[in-house]
Amino acid sequence: MAHHFGAVAVAEASGLAEFGDDRGRLRDALWCCDMTTSPDGHLGDDRLAEIRRRHRPDDPVVRALAINVDERLAAVRRTHRLLRRTMV
Repeated sequence: MAHHFGAVAVAEASGLAEFGDDRGRLRDALWCCDMTTSPDGHLGDDRLAEIRRRHRPDDPVVRALAINVDERLAAVRRTHRLLRRTMV
């Protein structure tokens, strides 16, 4: 959980980048869940906009979006691809 939803970028933006990022399917799946579900548990198509609305522009969470948004979206795509392959 230390690296849910791109926490490594948040840690870097906060000056707390002490732990490594365990890349792989589990991390991708966690990021996918976080990127596609709103704080109140509803599925959301525009999670990034929702995050920006909830946080100040200078918040580390928002600053982290600029650092790794492409990696977050790639994790969602990889997870969806894996799910499609395994559900056939």
